[in-house]
Amino acid sequence: MRKVLLVGVLGTYNYGCEAIVRGAVEILNRKYDGDCKIILSTPDVEGDRVRLEGSGVELVKRRLNKYKLTNIIRKIAARFGFNFPVVIEDVVDLESFDAVYSIGGDIYTLDHRGEAPLNLMAFGDHCLKKGISYNMLCCSIGPFKDDLVTRKFIIPHLKRITNIYAREDYTANYLNSIGVSGNVSYLPDPAFQVAKKIYKKSSATPPKKIGINLSPLSSLHYYSTIDIAIQEQVSSIAKLLDDSSYCVKLLPHVKSTDHHDDDFSYLESIYLRLIEKGYKNIEFSKNDDGFIARKNDLMCCDLVISARMHCAINAICCNVPAIFLSYSKKSTGMANVVYGDPRFALELSSFSDIEKLIALSSEIPEFRSKIEKLQDLTSYV
Repeated sequence: MRKVLLVGVLGTYNYGCEAIVRGAVEILNRKYDGDCKIILSTPDVEGDRVRLEGSGVELVKRRLNKYKLTNIIRKIAARFGFNFPVVIEDVVDLESFDAVYSIGGDIYTLDHRGEAPLNLMAFGDHCLKKGISYNMLCCSIGPFKDDLVTRKFIIPHLKRITNIYAREDYTANYLNSIGVSGNVSYLPDPAFQVAKKIYKKSSATPPKKIGINLSPLSSLHYYSTIDIAIQEQVSSIAKLLDDSSYCVKLLPHVKSTDHHDDDFSYLESIYLRLIEKGYKNIEFSKNDDGFIARKNDLMCCDLVISARMHCAINAICCNVPAIFLSYSKKSTGMANVVYGDPRFALELSSFSDIEKLIALSSEIPEFRSKIEKLQDLTSYV
């Protein structure tokens, strides 16, 4: 029996990460004909055990050697513009694993501070040196800065990875542009494999109930502060609610202790400000039940506008049309995968003209048959 380690995610408080783990289990069981033991390394074993109930994955504690001397030196050096990777992941009995799969989705991109995940890359190289297969499963990668760090560390690392399974064409094209292609193939995002039989038969046309997901993480890419982002987005939603033929349902997709990443507190602030303005046709889905249960809220909507890519994917899998509010190239690539047209992924700043977004939804092509093909693993694994 193969023993497989999943790394990369920081916990399933992010419903997208929950979907990636659940879907990865389906994909790997298919790949290894069910003859595999799948273990997830996570910093939140107890919380993830509840969130991942029934998934079949085992959990081990993810330990990070944050205060290892080499990591402290790296952090100090980074302040002066000198970046180098060190291994800070600590996995018990690493040599017993046959393969390691990084499933963080878009962790191999620059974060909102412009930093690349050099430490995780160093862990990947550590696995490869021990003769363990190291793979990127259904990921988005790049773009990275065209600098010494990318040329010296990142590109050579990407070439060493055993397999890179890109979840959209943008990643494959970017990797090819920097000379990484021999180990790259396509595999749809794992979220398409989760609860595939749950979907609504049809949606109202034109839409009446609009589901909206906004996140502080995405807003930090466009606004100087969280409060300014909330003010702007409250104004946009208020314009929509002024038309009594619409109602809005706010749909958080991440429950985090970090307020810069917590959709629940962020959307609750927007909700309360709209209530204070006297709007009645506004709802807030405050239940924190995870990716699968969120489908019930999504299926109440006729259209979803989402900053979190996996919230949009979740809606689309439920046969609810969704527009991606993009803050990275991954959403543009995913819109192309689902609709065959990147026009349905717009920059988050487009939310200021929410009426235009709703009008654009009338041009979304039929996509249910396309989703069923993406969910058919026999075509890919």
